[in-house]
Amino acid sequence: MGDGTIVRNNQVVATGGSTAIGNGYADGIIVDGKGSRVLNNDVINTAQGTGVARGIHFYYVTGGLAVNNRITVVDRGIEFEGSTGKYRDNLTFGVTMPFTGGTAVGTND
Repeated sequence: MGDGTIVRNNQVVATGGSTAIGNGYADGIIVDGKGSRVLNNDVINTAQGTGVARGIHFYYVTGGLAVNNRITVVDRGIEFEGSTGKYRDNLTFGVTMPFTGGTAVGTND
């Protein structure tokens, strides 16, 4: 959390959610704050139980950027919830909803 946050060059694997409290949601990476950037990360298999699994979650961010990330086996790849931002050069595989919200400004798959 915080303005100007940068999350870069990480490998996030099998974070899971929780089945202890009604199948909670799972986020591989979550950011909150103006100008947050998520750059060059791998997020793999954050799903568990019946909660929603997100690879990258921008939560009430203004001007967020997601660039050059790879996301596999989640419900939502990159989600801008209550947020503004842009994304480019991201790859997904086995993702139900690859991109939610935000603005695509380059090649994404």
